[in-house]
Amino acid sequence: MKSIAFFIFLLLFTFNVDGQRNMQVTVYDDGKACPGNCDSHVVFASRHNGTLNAYKPTSSRRRPQKCQRGEKCRICFSGSSSDCIDVTYRGGGPPKNRFDFTITFFAENCQRRDLPNKLRAKCRRLKRNVETLKTRINCFADPEHSQCKTLMEKAYERKRKDEILYNECKKLGQEAFNRKYQNQPTLKRDLECAYSANRRFLPDGTRYRPLLDGACRGKDLVGKYGLDCCSEKLFKSAMDITECSVYFPKPMVSLLSEDDYSNNLHFVF
Repeated sequence: MKSIAFFIFLLLFTFNVDGQRNMQVTVYDDGKACPGNCDSHVVFASRHNGTLNAYKPTSSRRRPQKCQRGEKCRICFSGSSSDCIDVTYRGGGPPKNRFDFTITFFAENCQRRDLPNKLRAKCRRLKRNVETLKTRINCFADPEHSQCKTLMEKAYERKRKDEILYNECKKLGQEAFNRKYQNQPTLKRDLECAYSANRRFLPDGTRYRPLLDGACRGKDLVGKYGLDCCSEKLFKSAMDITECSVYFPKPMVSLLSEDDYSNNLHFVF
């Protein structure tokens, strides 16, 4: 009986009374692979398109119609009409039960007062992350800093080499590129050449395809785990502070000299 009750609880947690899924918010920027030049948009699993969670604004909840790429789509996080918002739809991407927004969407919309609760919460989190990054060294802005120099030299050299492979893959086509390097499987690419065909594991055990350096635009660099492109712009890197913190190290506390140490000693008797 306990197992049955737990199963019912999971169903209620995942779906509301309308049979509509409760969706989660994520943020992404995978560089050159990001559709629409990473403009303000959302992507989500195709299974949600044409449902109560995502439908054409000109249709209705009773008869939801599928959203079309490049057009506005009404997305709803729950069964409440106040939990809906119209956003440009750019296709599929993340696993089920997630709406994946570009950082551009948040940059343009976080000042709005009519955002659904989950988007407002994400905006607050982004702002907190920006404040955290402000206390750290920005290695994009100061690559010659002693805590950045070696890191950035290696990162940009890695990107330079991978850009050669990325451009070759785009020129040959992904299938032809992978055939050429069939004896070097670590070089094989996926998802329009931007991602590795070799999966990795996150610390929580999640298996995924890592984003490769050559896919990031300009001076942006792929993050710690290969999930997104990180940038000098704090708001952009704030989308995933764990992923991008490698380029924003905490300042090292300088060691006091012996004289300084002696002068700063306070004895209590």
